[in-house]
Amino acid sequence: MSNTAFLDKHVPSVHVPDAFVLKEPLGKGKYAEVFKVQRKSDQKFFALKQIGKSKLLLDSDFDFRQLAHEIIISKHLEHPGCVKCHEVFQDNTNVYLLLELVDGGDLLSIIKDRRDDLTESAIIHISTQILETLKYLHHDQGIAHRDLKPENLLCTGGDLEQVQVKFTDFGYAKFFARMEDISPSLVNKLQSPGLLSRTTSGLASPGGVPQSPSVVLNTPKGTMRYLAPEIIQHYIKHGQKPRYTTRPEIQKVDIYAIGVVVYMMLCGSFPYKGETGVQINDSMQKKKKLCFRAGVSKAAKNFCRSLTSKNPAERPLAIQALKYEWLTPPTPSGSPFIRTGERTFEDALEELELELEELEDLRQLDSDEDRDLAEEAHVADGGADADGVEVIPRRALPTGLQLNVPKRNHKGKKPRKPTA
Repeated sequence: MSNTAFLDKHVPSVHVPDAFVLKEPLGKGKYAEVFKVQRKSDQKFFALKQIGKSKLLLDSDFDFRQLAHEIIISKHLEHPGCVKCHEVFQDNTNVYLLLELVDGGDLLSIIKDRRDDLTESAIIHISTQILETLKYLHHDQGIAHRDLKPENLLCTGGDLEQVQVKFTDFGYAKFFARMEDISPSLVNKLQSPGLLSRTTSGLASPGGVPQSPSVVLNTPKGTMRYLAPEIIQHYIKHGQKPRYTTRPEIQKVDIYAIGVVVYMMLCGSFPYKGETGVQINDSMQKKKKLCFRAGVSKAAKNFCRSLTSKNPAERPLAIQALKYEWLTPPTPSGSPFIRTGERTFEDALEELELELEELEDLRQLDSDEDRDLAEEAHVADGGADADGVEVIPRRALPTGLQLNVPKRNHKGKKPRKPTA
């Protein structure tokens, strides 16, 4: 089957300017752009995802079955936590997905711009919704998203304790359910573009390679900072080579990503340093446990550490995570960044560990100029990391919790003792 055979057979042609009025751009990715549009026939507003065919054809790493996968999954899903796909059509240059318009922006913009509104009770509300949707995908549909991050979690506007969170961008999504657990109509849709083939043992990967009922052939996909440790380590050693994984394990890759998202909501930064797989893996190996900003409740810390455990066997499934103490009432109130009462000794130690990590980062920078810039951005003013997520400014430890720590000069080095 040719690259575009699925599109030619299943996706109708539409002259977009005849049917829609373009209003404004909403976002842009590697292959696609998203616009707010108004349908002329009924004046309703939608988000129109425009995927350039030429970009896909020129990219040797892109498999058109991936696009077929996204189209079929997007059309198939029916859940309030998933952005609804109303129509799919094409013209000579683009493929279009007509999507539900979600007017509150993505979760990353909320983390950056509405930090004061992001109370722990609001984070509990958002986290519960995310896990309910993940439960639907994993347990009801047998689908792993594989690219969960704040940019792919859209929110309705208004009070963050009432907001509706919706998953979007199913370009990397993968079925991991057994063949007998998928509805016959969906199996037929997936077989048409060669995404599945019937075997006695269960699902098959693209190309018809059989998979057993207990394992799934999984290619590393996603955004590096949200990838689980086992995926990063496989990627470092083997690149994009597929790996066999159990069905619970593929679910727990999504769970890890949600743990990173929750940490970002609680602390305003990523849990580990680095941008490349090697850098992030090194940071993971150095840290014995995640540290949090002062004011984060113990239940929230336990929840987040469980979801981001380095051992996938220790991570809960979505249905198990929903039963954790932190997600059940009564919920704590107030900002996760400023505790209304006194901080505990544990808070002080964790803040100290974070501060020492930042000082160590400064010490390792190559030039005095880089040190000064980094110190100004990350210590004095909070600054922002490489992805634009603001880092919460460091606050002094309260009197009585100060610990004896060797002071460092502005270059991140311990001061020398005076000589006689």
